Amino acid sequence: MKIIVSKLTKGAVFSFLTLVLLFLLLSGCTPNPKLVIEEEKVKKGQEIFIKNCSSCHGKSGEGKIGPPLASPKIAKAIKKAEEGSEVEITILKGKGKMPSFEEKLTHQEVHSLLSYLMSLQKK
Repeated sequence: MKIIVSKLTKGAVFSFLTLVLLFLLLSGCTPNPKLVIEEEKVKKGQEIFIKNCSSCHGKSGEGKIGPPLASPKIAKAIKKAEEGSEVEITILKGKGKMPSFEEKLTHQEVHSLLSYLMSLQKK
């Protein structure tokens, strides 16, 4: 009797863990997913950039008061952009002279902005 109960318990635990893993995979719940460059997000991101960023970074990211976005350190960070990345946190929290946009931009807008910045790196 004990053997059957322990086998059922192990089987039930295995089944439960399998279902949890399957749920996480199907729901897209992965740590720091890479952002996908989609044309619609890039267009929206460009609008957000012009409105919020171009006064410091220039209309094409060439730099003014803020650094050029093609500088090696920034370009490298943008190419590796993902949720929770250094670039996203800098946009949300600010850094140095750069102000925080946490209260001004939604997460969707930040992701669109990141898509636009990533598209600039591909040119």
